[in-house]
Amino acid sequence: MQITKNFRLMIVFSSFVMFGGFVNAETAGCPDVQRSRNIFDATSIYKNSRVAIENADDAHPVTLIMYRPIDGECRREEFARYSIEGSAPTIDSLFFFKLHSQVNIFTIISWSINNRGAGTYGKMYQIYAYKTGADGSLLENKKISESDAMTGIDGYDGGRQSRFRYKTAIDVKRFLRNKPDATN
Repeated sequence: MQITKNFRLMIVFSSFVMFGGFVNAETAGCPDVQRSRNIFDATSIYKNSRVAIENADDAHPVTLIMYRPIDGECRREEFARYSIEGSAPTIDSLFFFKLHSQVNIFTIISWSINNRGAGTYGKMYQIYAYKTGADGSLLENKKISESDAMTGIDGYDGGRQSRFRYKTAIDVKRFLRNKPDATN
């Protein structure tokens, strides 16, 4: 009897570790939303989906993963990796925002920079957005990530003070509401 009880506990614990928490029928084995573990509801992108911030490899220490139920299983799809750019990347914010009639997943990424000899130090910021492509996969919205407004340094750049104005989700949303074509 003791062996059976321990075996059941081992299965429950293994399921908990594998999926980041207990699962429910709606998400077909996908992890439950757990903000404290960086797993967020992404139903505005795909029905019953989750987006997770996970650790990756040494060159790209942070990755974004979409979990979504397809054909009774949970499909795990990596859609973004952030590389070391002098320092490890930090996701300061992950949020959803409708832009040009389509919901996008936005991330505000920062890297600490310190090149005092060149007079450049502080934080470098880059804002990325991801939208659903024609084939249903998530693609980088290059109109956002390649916009000059969506990247910058907060600190000193070449010895001159520099201020990046879009460090929060509220700042980015306000900018895009007021100037929706600024990223075209």
